[in-house]
Amino acid sequence: MHKLFHKILLPFLLSLAATVNAAVPTTNEFGVTPMSITLSGKDAIKSMILANSSSNFIMLDSKIFRWQKINGADFYTPDTSKAVMVVPPVFRLKAKSNQMLRIALLNRLPHSQEIMYKVFLTESASSGDLRSQLIRQNDTNSTQKEEIKLNFRVGIPIYVLPDNPFRKLVWQVQNDGEKIKIHITNQGNAHVKIIRIYTSPLDQSNTTLTQVEPFISVYPGETSREFTLFTPPSSNGRMQIHVVTDPETPAIGTHFDL
Repeated sequence: MHKLFHKILLPFLLSLAATVNAAVPTTNEFGVTPMSITLSGKDAIKSMILANSSSNFIMLDSKIFRWQKINGADFYTPDTSKAVMVVPPVFRLKAKSNQMLRIALLNRLPHSQEIMYKVFLTESASSGDLRSQLIRQNDTNSTQKEEIKLNFRVGIPIYVLPDNPFRKLVWQVQNDGEKIKIHITNQGNAHVKIIRIYTSPLDQSNTTLTQVEPFISVYPGETSREFTLFTPPSSNGRMQIHVVTDPETPAIGTHFDL
């Protein structure tokens, strides 16, 4: 698990019958770490921390879906295999507190390619209704009947590795003298998290000429991902393009001679 606490802005749906200045949880008051979970036969249980820094509680329940990437689009289907479990599946996240969740791989069938899931943590309807009642009860000076309903929802990727995971990056590069267009395809059987792409003089990988930090994943079998770098102004000599991946997703083919 990463030592740094990663915060993600939780997507939410708002239904407002009236606009009020009530104390309700906001999206930047919740954090999840880590931002994804990787399971395998050797590492079948992981922990996840959900933190609430607001002054309000929230009731959450979890649902697991099979997740597929097809031509860049996300597709979800209810998980009927019961291969992955979240404990506890329903919980109350108190104000100014943390909740630990356990993600467990229960049924690992043989597979040659990574299987992807997402666990969606969603605020239950009763949670929003109860907080709305509390707000109205505490707002005795209000002359207008007010109602607030909040539904928080966040999806956490879960990756189940195959028996022999590998990640192989294949490149297509075009340099017109001003911009370098890069197409990267993952011909392996597990996803790659790309943190940074940069150019350097040939055989001087520690020298950065230009760079981008996309922080994205490239999935096996997915249509190639495109990146653009500016051509360095002093690029008369040979260059290399490098991909820096997350330590948890090492890959081969992480540099290209230009």
